[in-house]
Amino acid sequence: MNTTPSQRLGFLHHIRLVPLFACILGGILVLFALSSALAGYFLWQADRDQRDVTAEIEIRTGLANSSDFLRSARINMIQAGAASRIAEMEAMKRNIAQTESEIKQSQQGYRAYQNRSVKTPADEALDTELNQRFQAYITGMQPMLKYAKNGMFEAIINHESEQIRPLDNAYTDILSKAVKIRSTRANQLAELAHQRTRLGGMFMIGAFVLALVMTLITFIVLRRIVIRPLQHAAQRIEKIASGDLTMNDEPAGRNEIGRLSRHL
Repeated sequence: MNTTPSQRLGFLHHIRLVPLFACILGGILVLFALSSALAGYFLWQADRDQRDVTAEIEIRTGLANSSDFLRSARINMIQAGAASRIAEMEAMKRNIAQTESEIKQSQQGYRAYQNRSVKTPADEALDTELNQRFQAYITGMQPMLKYAKNGMFEAIINHESEQIRPLDNAYTDILSKAVKIRSTRANQLAELAHQRTRLGGMFMIGAFVLALVMTLITFIVLRRIVIRPLQHAAQRIEKIASGDLTMNDEPAGRNEIGRLSRHL
């Protein structure tokens, strides 16, 4: 038999079926696994960024609350002084207890900011001045608390107006700068998380599309080198079975189907 025509067949016709199927299925699995791994990586990064955003919000909230709790404590001390003037001792005690609790909560919120895990050069530049003003604010509250415990209403009002209010303004001024820095970072992290989530979703969609494309390519390859040759071999067998032995030799590959066709 002349083997020259077989050289005109594509190289796929000469690959054995088992290695061919192994390569096709292995390629699909590898590409799909790679795409899925990339999608999972970006989704994991997005989840980590979301946790960082949550932590940033907690830090920013703690810092903002350090001022809010002190302002609330000032109001409670004024109310305690007013209660003492009308001999409402239980109300005065409640207000003083609430004041002490809010001062502690303010310090806790500020410590949460001080102990933040991520510090940027911008907010570190404010740390020294911010700490000085916060400590001055806390120290300035102590005489006012003492006046409240002693029921000295006029002294409370005077101290609040002359001493505490300027301390509050000074602390709020530097605090707002620190809060703005942390808010900017939280927004950047949120945007980064959104981008990574979108990339992860795109890779997942890409993996699905890639699987479809590979499936289509697999079908085309199998149709060309397996299904059609088998159909053609079946037609030759039918002709041979009907007694037609005049068929010419045809090009055949070196795989299992090609050998079957040559033996016919």
